[in-house]
Amino acid sequence: MSVTIVATVEATNMPPRVRLHIESTAPTPAAATINLRRTHADGSALRVILPRGSQTVGGQADVYDYHAPINETVSYTVQLGSDSGSSQQVTLPASVSWLMHPVNPARSTPIDAVMSFGDRTFASTAAGHRPFGARRAIFIDEGVRRDATGDVVVRVDSRQQELDVLSCLSDSGPILLNLAKKPGWWDVAYAWVQPGDVSAAARPTLDYPYRHITIPIEIIDQPAVAAMAQWTYGAATATGRTYAQRSATYASYADATTDTRSA
Repeated sequence: MSVTIVATVEATNMPPRVRLHIESTAPTPAAATINLRRTHADGSALRVILPRGSQTVGGQADVYDYHAPINETVSYTVQLGSDSGSSQQVTLPASVSWLMHPVNPARSTPIDAVMSFGDRTFASTAAGHRPFGARRAIFIDEGVRRDATGDVVVRVDSRQQELDVLSCLSDSGPILLNLAKKPGWWDVAYAWVQPGDVSAAARPTLDYPYRHITIPIEIIDQPAVAAMAQWTYGAATATGRTYAQRSATYASYADATTDTRSA
């Protein structure tokens, strides 16, 4: 096999993540687009959200999975052109639950506790039509109910953590509920959800240390998005400090922002 992938758990990172080191040898191209999937314990396989244009450089790449489920065994499969490789099984341990932003890991935030999940609603897709003069309606349906909707109440222990949760939710996009423990009443520990109108409750007394945030959610499929490129100053300047040096590595500004190298 010309492609190898090694998964390394980085549980102490904030947020926790899995680093994936990919290497390829001929006949795989030295610069190949990375297609990466994560296989969960239940057999389902999800695309790993990576920056757009992620590819190997000189036959190698290090990428990160920020959406691996907590306390669940997973493995990875990478496709480079016509070649593929699989990783060993790994588990990302954590005792803290997280709200994960889909594209910007820096906006993901831990939560102190999940206080409750409200009643689940499975909305009907049937629509009624009442013919003129008829006593009874005729219903037409789409053949499937909507997935669960309901409220989740999370607890945070400071004003700053409350602001962090609201920041994670501020663009009104989907988020990942990645819980350290599966609540028995919803049987959900890992789910992509679309939040609704969020409310932050006032503290009942001034000396009560916690704050409660109610998030209406609807369970959805994983969004079709690309992650933001995660650059550090050191990593960026390692490819060149002058315009001429950077131009020798990147064909365009867009390539530089995604670390898509021309050499």
